Amino acid sequence: MEIFLPTGEWMINQGLVGFVRIARKAGHHIEMKQDGICFDSSIFNTMAKDYFTYFLEKFSVADRDETRLKKILSQCRKEETFKEAKKKLDESLKRTWDKAKNYCSDTAEGTEMSLLIEQIKGYDQFEDIEQIEKEVNRYLDLLKTPFINEKQTVNFFKLSILQPYFGQNSFLNISLNKLAIEEQIQRIHQDYIVPILCELKLKQLLMNAEDENQLLSWLKECPYKPIKNLHKTWKKTSLADIRENENEQFLSCSFFDEWYAFEHLNEGHFVPLQVSSSNALNYYWDFDNGMKIPISNLAKFILFCAPAGAALSPNGNQSSFVQIDGSMNKLFEVNERYALLREEESPLNEIIFDLVTELKEKGNANHRNYLFIDYSSDYRLRKTILNYFDLPRSLSRFFVNEHKLLKRMHYSLRNALAYDFLTRRDAKWRIFNVLRQCIEKKYSSLDAQTAVVVRHLYQKYLEGDGDVKIDSKTESKSIWFLYNCGREVRQKYVEKGQEPKVQGIAYRLLNATKANNKKTFMDSLIRVYMSLELPMPSLFLQVLHEEKLDFATVANAFIAGLVSQPNDKQPEGGNE
Repeated sequence: MEIFLPTGEWMINQGLVGFVRIARKAGHHIEMKQDGICFDSSIFNTMAKDYFTYFLEKFSVADRDETRLKKILSQCRKEETFKEAKKKLDESLKRTWDKAKNYCSDTAEGTEMSLLIEQIKGYDQFEDIEQIEKEVNRYLDLLKTPFINEKQTVNFFKLSILQPYFGQNSFLNISLNKLAIEEQIQRIHQDYIVPILCELKLKQLLMNAEDENQLLSWLKECPYKPIKNLHKTWKKTSLADIRENENEQFLSCSFFDEWYAFEHLNEGHFVPLQVSSSNALNYYWDFDNGMKIPISNLAKFILFCAPAGAALSPNGNQSSFVQIDGSMNKLFEVNERYALLREEESPLNEIIFDLVTELKEKGNANHRNYLFIDYSSDYRLRKTILNYFDLPRSLSRFFVNEHKLLKRMHYSLRNALAYDFLTRRDAKWRIFNVLRQCIEKKYSSLDAQTAVVVRHLYQKYLEGDGDVKIDSKTESKSIWFLYNCGREVRQKYVEKGQEPKVQGIAYRLLNATKANNKKTFMDSLIRVYMSLELPMPSLFLQVLHEEKLDFATVANAFIAGLVSQPNDKQPEGGNE
C-alpha cells in the first residue's frame, strides 16, 4: 500500500526528515514530493530494526572515542607537544576504560584492554611513539568489539538522545536496559510498529472487505486494543452501515488528516511540546485543560523519528532544525547541510551565514523564509528551552545576494554582524566599537567601512520586504564617496604635517555620532573643512534630513576614511 505523508508544523517536518534518513540508511526507497513524502507500507516490516540500527551506527561510542584519541595521537607525533599530549592521551584512555569496563571487565577482551592501558601509561619518551601508536590502535580494535561497543552506544543514545524527547516510554524505560538488543528492537516493534500495521489493515478492510464477518473476525484477533475494541461496537452492524458512518465514528489525526486517531498527544510522544501535564501546558497549541489533541499511530512514529531529523550537539543535549517554506526535497537538503555544519561545532550565526550563502553558490537558494529552531528538553523537570531565529525572504535575499561583500570582512566581524541582523539589533553599535579600535590601535578601517555598506544594504533589503530589486552598486556609491572624503581630509592633514590632529578629530566625531548629536558632528565637520580650505560636499546634508542615508551611515563612512591607513583602498567596483 502506498502511503503519502504531508509536511506540516516544524516538529512533524523534523520527524519526516528523520524518517527519511532512517529509511534511506536501511536501503528503502522514499520519494520526495513537493509537499511531503511517498513510500510503500512494506517499509514497516523492518522499521523497528532499521530505527535501532540507525542510532546504533550514528552514535557509535567506539567511533567517537577513536576520533578523539587519534586527534590526540597526532599531537603526540610532534616532539614539541609530546609531553602535554601524552598526558591527555593517558587521561582520555582512562575515561574510555572507565566506561567500557562495566561491560567487559571479566572477559578476555577486557583483560587485554586493561593491560594495554597500563603499558601505554608507562611510555614517557618521544622515542616510544611508534609503540604507543601500535598499542592504542590495538586498544581501539578491542573497543570496537560488538558486545562492548553496542552496549555502551545503546545506553548513550537512549539516555542522551532519545530520553530528552520521549522520557521513559517503551524501550527507553530504565528497567529494560538489561534486555538484549533484539528484545529492545522487539519492544519498539510492539509499541510503535504493530499499531501502525493495525491502522493500515483496518483502512484496507474498510475499503476492500467482502462482508462484515471478514472485518469482525480480524478485529477480534487484532493485537492493538483500541482497534480491537471496535469489535464490540460493530458486531451487530452491517458493513454497509460501518462504511456509511465511518467518518463520524473516528477522530481524524491532527497531523495527517487522512488517518484516524486512536490516541491523544502527550509529552510522551514529544517531550518538547509538554501538553498533557496540568503544570506543563504549551500554549503554542492553544491548549486548555480538558482539551485533547487526537493523533494517529503513524504520526506518533513520525514524531518518534524526530531525533534522527535534528542537528544534534556532540553530547546530544541540544537539538536544532531548519523549517523552510518550499518543497520537501529542499527541506531535506537544507537540514542535511545544516547537520554537517553543526557537527563542526561552529557558532549558530556562522552556520546560518554559511548555509544560506553555500546554497546560493550551488544555485539552490530561492530567497525563501527560514526558521532556525534550537532547543533542549528535560522531561524530568518538564522544562523546554527553545530559541529561534526567523530569517524572512528579505534577509535571506540579502545574505544570498551580498555574500561576496560579507566575505570581505574578517570572519569574526562578519559573523557578529550576521548575529545582529538575525536578532534585529542595529549593527551601528558594533561598527562604533570597530571604529574606536581603528582610532586607538591604527588598524585598517576597510572592514569597518565594509560593515557600514553592509548595514545600509541590510536596511534597504528589509524596507523592500524581499520583493524590491536592490541595486547594490548604486546604493553603496555614496557611502564610498563619503569614505574617500575622509581619506582626502586625512591626506590634507598629513601634507600639512598635522597628522596627530586626525585622531582627536576622529574621536570627537565618533562620540557625537554615538550620542546621535547631529549639531555637534556638523559643527566639528564644518570647522575641519574650513581649516583645510576645502569645499564641503553637499552630500553631508544627509546628516540633517536623512532622505537616502541615515546619520550613522554618513558619519561612520566619513570617520572610516578619516582613520584609514595608507594602503587602505576602495575595492575595485566598490561592492562587487
